[in-house]
Amino acid sequence: MVAVTIIKNALNGDNKSINTLLERTEGKVAQNVNLGGQEELNPVAFTILKKKDG
Repeated sequence: MVAVTIIKNALNGDNKSINTLLERTEGKVAQNVNLGGQEELNPVAFTILKKKDG
């Protein structure tokens, strides 16, 4: 079972397994995307949200 292996590895401190487990249970962290702009001014930024299935 893949899920059991990921959980066991996460409990043993494997960072990749911890990230995978959190992404599957809590969803991915929203990312800010900077599309440019002048640094003196507020740059244009968007937050990308991904809809959870189910």
